[in-house]
Amino acid sequence: MSEPFSEPSLPRLDAWISAQDRMTMTLNVRIEELSRDMKASFDLQTKYQFDTERELDTRFNKIEKRLDGVDARFDRVDARLDGVDARFDRVDARFGEVDARFDKIEARIDDVEARMATKDDVAALASRIDDVEARMATKDDVAALETRIDDVEARMVTRIDDVETRMVTQMVSMEKRILDAFQQLITIINPPT
Repeated sequence: MSEPFSEPSLPRLDAWISAQDRMTMTLNVRIEELSRDMKASFDLQTKYQFDTERELDTRFNKIEKRLDGVDARFDRVDARLDGVDARFDRVDARFGEVDARFDKIEARIDDVEARMATKDDVAALASRIDDVEARMATKDDVAALETRIDDVEARMVTRIDDVETRMVTQMVSMEKRILDAFQQLITIINPPT
């Protein structure tokens, strides 16, 4: 009869314990190797993290320095813009002066025009001349009167020409000053490099 509980192919208990001991030792060695590898990896990761943080700090410091430089540039730009505003104020004041001068010139022109004879005045004068000629008996008197009229006409034309010449000269001078002011303004806003 067979035994109630028999295991025909089971290794012996010694062999089994010995195999378990070897396996335990192998596992311990592997755990030790894994522990060393993990420590080495952790140390590398720590060094890398430290180096990265130091590099980031260095970069942030450089960025802060650049931002300080940008702030300083903005301060200089603000100062320049304040200077430009002041110059614009001076240009506005000059334009006010120019406007006042133009107003004076216009008033003078109006005054000159008011003093100048109109076509009606010339026609009336011609009529009066005709009356005078009719009353005058000599040709010399008429010639003298015509000469005086020609002189008056010549003086009026000369005065008109002088006024026009002065106006053109003043306007050209004013245009040059305005253009110079704009060129200075452009140079201030966009200085040559």
